Amino acid sequence: MKIIRLRVENFKPFKELTLPEEGELPNGLILIRGPNSTGKSSLFEAILWALWGHNAVSLKNEDLVNSTATYCRVVLEFEVAGARYKIDRSYDHAEKTSVVLYELIKNGWKRTADGATTVASRIGEILHIGHDQALNTLLVRQGEVARIATASPSDLRELLVDVYNIELLQDTGKQIEHLEGDLAARVRSLEDDFIKPEILQQQIVEAQDRIAELKKEAKTKKSELKKRKTKLKELPDIKLVDKIDRLLRDAERAERDLESAREEKIRELKEAGLSVDDAELVTERRRILEKQASRIEEQISKIEDEIGEIDRELGAISGAERDLKKKITLLSSASADSGDEIKCPTCSKPLTPEERDDIIADYNNTISSGKTRSAALQKRRTKLRNDLNRAREKLRNIQSAIRSLERATRRDKEIAAAQKKHDDFKGKLTELFKKLGTDDIGDLLKAHDAADLSELKRRADVLKTQIDALQSRLNDIDRELSRLDDKVKNLEKQIVTMQQMRAEIETLNNLFAHAKYIRLNLFRGFVADWVFQKRLIGIIQTATKGYISEFTNGQYVQIDLVPTPPRGRSGPGLALRIRDARDSLTKSKEQLSFGDRTAVSLALRLGISRTMSSIRPLKDSPALTPRVRSVLLDEPLAGLDKARRRAVVQNLINDRNFDQIFLITHTDVSEWEEVPSIDVEKSGNYSVAVLRMSGEQ
Repeated sequence: MKIIRLRVENFKPFKELTLPEEGELPNGLILIRGPNSTGKSSLFEAILWALWGHNAVSLKNEDLVNSTATYCRVVLEFEVAGARYKIDRSYDHAEKTSVVLYELIKNGWKRTADGATTVASRIGEILHIGHDQALNTLLVRQGEVARIATASPSDLRELLVDVYNIELLQDTGKQIEHLEGDLAARVRSLEDDFIKPEILQQQIVEAQDRIAELKKEAKTKKSELKKRKTKLKELPDIKLVDKIDRLLRDAERAERDLESAREEKIRELKEAGLSVDDAELVTERRRILEKQASRIEEQISKIEDEIGEIDRELGAISGAERDLKKKITLLSSASADSGDEIKCPTCSKPLTPEERDDIIADYNNTISSGKTRSAALQKRRTKLRNDLNRAREKLRNIQSAIRSLERATRRDKEIAAAQKKHDDFKGKLTELFKKLGTDDIGDLLKAHDAADLSELKRRADVLKTQIDALQSRLNDIDRELSRLDDKVKNLEKQIVTMQQMRAEIETLNNLFAHAKYIRLNLFRGFVADWVFQKRLIGIIQTATKGYISEFTNGQYVQIDLVPTPPRGRSGPGLALRIRDARDSLTKSKEQLSFGDRTAVSLALRLGISRTMSSIRPLKDSPALTPRVRSVLLDEPLAGLDKARRRAVVQNLINDRNFDQIFLITHTDVSEWEEVPSIDVEKSGNYSVAVLRMSGEQ
């Protein structure tokens, strides 16, 4: 597998990045350089996440999104066995994960898979290798080389088993162990569900006893139900009784309304002066009252006219008196001694004092006569006013009597309507009594020894309630009997099933014992050790030989992995032995300096990656064409001196076992300007990365 191009958006420290911006990533060694915490390892994580999702980077999807964004996206183009692919994986807080795999066909990208599961399966088919083995082939994690350098024999063996993830070494043993677990789980599950047949048989007996009790109860309830239904039939039709009850109340109301209308008419006739209800007398009485009213109205009119004339005459007398008094005042004010001329106030004729005195005397006589006439008129007016009030009161009484006669006449219609309603109710009651075979309410109540209709209805309601309760209980008994019958049948079937389950549990327990024996005594003791010691160790030693010589400038020429027996609680292990060409000695790992250990461990780890995709644990295992032809080395040079680093890097430059080697390093690499590099640095709040080809500044 060769990585062609990487494009990321909002992935960890990177806002937007394309490597390379033009063309393709080169073959061979590519250095990834930059200060700490700038995002070098994040480039590896972007590649792994694009291929296999969050499980490959041991992070949650949401932890990969840049803190300033709500989504991240990685597009990875890669080439496998001459075919070119592109995988587009993105994660959004709202829409979650989306992943699509494309294949370049005739200069165009064709969608070949989508969805995490489908794409993962297709990647496995393309690489001819499983996810775990491919990941361990592609990636050498930070600190992994140091862990190999310091591992104990048992830890080293387990580390190699974990890294290789070989099916026969690990999965087969695990499969047998899983089989044991499955068998034990199945036994536990069966035992959880298992019920002793004896217990089920006891439940059948209890159910049958309950069936007998219910049948006995049902027989008693049916007898009670029959008795109450008979009593209910003996009572009159309760619907007819209810109708009679309502009609009786309606008839009583109609009778009250009729009596009330009659009483109102008699009262109104009394108000009109009649003591008997006779149509002719009513008519004659109304005629007389109307005649009296007419006569009184004429009398009132005459009195009002006379009062008017008196008021006018009184007004004239009062006016004349005021005029004469003014004239007397005028004449009295003139004096002959003063020389004033005395004139008549009416005609302006000159008057003598004697003539003036005569005129004043006449005026006073006229005023006195007016007062006498005014007093007489006032007395007459008072009498007329009293007569008028009496006449008006009498007229009001007559008019009130006439209105009472009118109301009494109208009351006849109400009486007729009330009478008709009362007669209708009586007729309906008669028909209902005939249906019940009685003449009236008294006969009906006597026939059933009841005080009133309410008692009859209460009896019927009580009987209906009892009948409903009995019927409901019988229905419950029927359902319970049906349920118990089904329960007995199911219990009988369960007894058969439990007998079969008991036999199955015994069989599974025997299988569990055999599987455990095979795993502990055959597989672990023979198969695993034989495969590991006879096949895997030789392959690793051969693949590692070239690397160790180059990495140590020829000082160390051979790695041996020597099996060691179990010690204490530790299982079997692998002791690392190194052939020192200078001293012509085989040394243990502990005899080497830390730098030499690191170089040896890196050689061992690269040898593992070189062999993993084509490993054949057994001679007859199928050979696979290696398709993981790239390796990602995350800072493996820590602990190496400058000479060792130069030797390692130079070897990686010349290594043709891999199409591409990506090497993250924090150490001085200024002397390797001929090697393509990806320089990573901070720019504001984000990181940026640039591909620089050989010799490019």
